[in-house]
Amino acid sequence: MLTVSIEEFTQATPSDPNPYSRAEMDERLNDIYTVQYDSMNDFKCKLDSVYHPLNDKITWLTKTMEQLAASMLPP
Repeated sequence: MLTVSIEEFTQATPSDPNPYSRAEMDERLNDIYTVQYDSMNDFKCKLDSVYHPLNDKITWLTKTMEQLAASMLPP
């Protein structure tokens, strides 16, 4: 069994209770939520492409037709 004296451990230094400002925390949380939202959207798109491939093709065709119709309108 190891016997270790308490002097061998360094004591933790007291940390600053507010290391970040409110604006910095809001910015960091916003970044986290944005990444999480983007990840969930990517995941849902991958699931949709696996389970609803025909729907993706119809959606793509509809968007393409709308873009073509918009491009043929006079300015």
